[in-house]
Amino acid sequence: MGQGGDFPGASSSAAVAGSRALADAHSTLPGSRTFAYTFGRRSAAFDGRLGACHCMEPPFVFDRTDLPALHGERALLGPDLPDRAIAGLAARTHAAWVAFATNGDPGWQPYDTDAQATMHIDGTWRLHHGNRA
Repeated sequence: MGQGGDFPGASSSAAVAGSRALADAHSTLPGSRTFAYTFGRRSAAFDGRLGACHCMEPPFVFDRTDLPALHGERALLGPDLPDRAIAGLAARTHAAWVAFATNGDPGWQPYDTDAQATMHIDGTWRLHHGNRA
């Protein structure tokens, strides 16, 4: 869940533990496929105190990082204007969610309780195993 900030709702170890417990439980259901991820893109809003907070990924999932309301000192994505890196991350994230919605596979290894495969989504995507994500 990235590095949280000082604001309520910022990512925390409790949220990560709860998400991992849910992924563990879901992955043991017969016939289920579970995919886990963390979203690490940090907001520069509020002098960076939002960090990689909860709800940072929807503008990337829906490929709408271009919306002016998302940019500014007190806006979710911070004061930086959209650039190629943000647009690229949005396009790749959106494609993974569309693939998952279409065929049930976002493009990375499914999660199970042994390997605990978790995709860390940021400027560089990295598949982690175990509690390192």
